[in-house]
This record gives sequence, structure tokens and C-alpha cells, in this order.
Amino acid sequence: MSHTILLLQPSAEKSSRTWYEYPSVQDMVRGICSLYEKELRSNRRGELSYDTNDLNRFVDSQVDLACLVLSSGAGMYEPRDKSWVKRTCLQQLKRMSG
Repeated sequence: MSHTILLLQPSAEKSSRTWYEYPSVQDMVRGICSLYEKELRSNRRGELSYDTNDLNRFVDSQVDLACLVLSSGAGMYEPRDKSWVKRTCLQQLKRMSG
């Protein structure tokens, strides 16, 4: 498990900056999915369905999104960008589904 902090700024307003803390990268992926699903629910009624391309568009739509992942070997947090987040989401979702 790698403690992970998700840094998020959904709009241009600096006051929209927020962060989420997760015990692992896997939980961070679930958290991003949950944030996206919450946004979908606010815009749609009924059953939710989306694919990884939709999730990637959500990640890209954030003004700023990055992660800090604890490296147990180095004992420090390593920064990760949107590209890493999208790759990691894809890998984790594939593992979870199959």
C-alpha cells in the first residue's frame, strides 16, 4: 500500500482547490471514479455507464490534477501528473474487472 494524496482543482477559481487522502493507489482510483460518478449523477438521471475514455476526459477536464504517492523505499512523496493518473486508472480498472 502506498499512501496517496490527490490534489484537485476542478475550475479556474483558486477556491476550488481541494485534496483527498487515500491509503493506497487503488483507493485513489476508486476515489476518482467516485468523483466522476458524482458529476455524472448531477447531470443525468437513471443508470450510469462510462468507459475509460470518458474517465480520461474527466481527468483532462480538471484545471489541475496531480498525486503525491508515498515511496516506502525513499520515505518521501513522489509527484505524479495527469498522464500517470490516467495510466494508473486504466491498469487498476483492468485488474478490478478481470
